[in-house]
Amino acid sequence: MRLSKLLIGTLLFSAIFFSNGSIKAVTKPKWEMGLGYYNFQLPHYYGSNHYYQYSIPLPTFNYRFDNLELGRDSKLYLFDSDFFQIDIALSANWPVFSDEEDEDAPDNADDSDAVIARTTNYTRRGMDDLPVTVFAGLRSRLFLTDHLIVKVPYFHGGKVESGFGHAGNTYEASVRLELFERDSEHEFGIYARNLYGDEKYNNFYYQVKESEVLPDREAYDAKAGLVAYTYGLSFFFQLTERLKLSGRYLIHNLEQSVIKDSPLVKSEISRDYYLIISYSFFLSDTQVNLP
Repeated sequence: MRLSKLLIGTLLFSAIFFSNGSIKAVTKPKWEMGLGYYNFQLPHYYGSNHYYQYSIPLPTFNYRFDNLELGRDSKLYLFDSDFFQIDIALSANWPVFSDEEDEDAPDNADDSDAVIARTTNYTRRGMDDLPVTVFAGLRSRLFLTDHLIVKVPYFHGGKVESGFGHAGNTYEASVRLELFERDSEHEFGIYARNLYGDEKYNNFYYQVKESEVLPDREAYDAKAGLVAYTYGLSFFFQLTERLKLSGRYLIHNLEQSVIKDSPLVKSEISRDYYLIISYSFFLSDTQVNLP
């Protein structure tokens, strides 16, 4: 909490001091292609002490219409005004691969403060793998000022296996304090968010069936409610016409979560971050206006 108070204080001062000096842009290339270097850490799921950690180069691609953006933050704008915005947004969660039931425990498997970098999850050993989940839904933004934004998204989740099945719904309420103006090329802000899941979503990640019980893993059935309270910062800087820098650092707190007693939750604090440096080798000459 001391860190979050420091970040809030710093950004409040910066927002006041720089409020009249942000760099603005109303157009972007219709499409761009390039290469990015990605460094990131991501928990297998909120409450896990197992993490994906990678540093890899990947291609980057963005395609834009006046009301549609595909790429870094895909969304379809349905309504836009000076104070209110509605869009259809997409997001996804990585799959979670379970260890075999007889797998030897990694070091610090039960340590709530551990950061265990693995591609498979020992806590879920013997359980079915969790597939990629894709979320789509409506997201509304209320611009209280150019620097203070409230977001209320609703997402419908689908699991991608041999077919496409329902994985539950999530609801969020968040507030973001932003350094730059709304139409700036740059972003730098801190935000806080409450993530709620319905019973199906919470059971998808945190249920333990009777057939999956082990001596150190009891049966558990989740209910709907708060999954995690999240706070942190994120940024995006258009350094040159072709060079971009973006990143985030988030802390997910499960101390008040309805699923904190699941035996699959090993840590009530999860952290994730990413840093991306990308360069667009190809840019469209055509420009489009974005909300």
